[in-house]
Amino acid sequence: MPRTTLVNTNEVLDEKISVKRNTPADDSCLCHCRINWNFDFDWDAFTLYVGLIFLFFGFVCCLTQITSVLWKLQLECYGVGLWCSAGFLVSAIFATKLYMKNRVAPVVWMIASVVCDLSTGVVLPMVGACLASQCVHESPIFIGVTIACFFGILTAASHAALFVREIVKLRYQLKRKPPLSEGLSRALKLNYNEGN
Repeated sequence: MPRTTLVNTNEVLDEKISVKRNTPADDSCLCHCRINWNFDFDWDAFTLYVGLIFLFFGFVCCLTQITSVLWKLQLECYGVGLWCSAGFLVSAIFATKLYMKNRVAPVVWMIASVVCDLSTGVVLPMVGACLASQCVHESPIFIGVTIACFFGILTAASHAALFVREIVKLRYQLKRKPPLSEGLSRALKLNYNEGN
């Protein structure tokens, strides 16, 4: 998903006019948010990596709980590793659904991903980290769940913050959409100038 940049609508219209004058066979879309192809930050790779990181944390939590069950032959610490891994799996699914090559993901998916990050990526691992840290005294293996939950909280919080930023920018850009009459008058003026 490309990262969006706020631009003035007059700049976009002027840019489209100059593009139409210079390149007659250009198929650029008429949208009001310009795509910033900045090579310093690969948005597609970021979304995909966040999903894979969530999968890794879920695997660590699940493996820790299964190892504890095989070692003590009972389900310890309220099964914290299992439900934390389920939460990380849900977060991973939502994060990877936002991986869309060369186009912006729907706002509904962005909002769902932010809600999922906050619920199953921040709140649930906080509870899991608290429970697992209390269980470390009896079973030291639960330190893996605590560490995975801690880093999962950091990952989910940064992912949610970046997506809230993108949603706010898109909402602001769509609010500043130029009226239809302004666009028509500019198009008519362009056709009149080209005719002369």
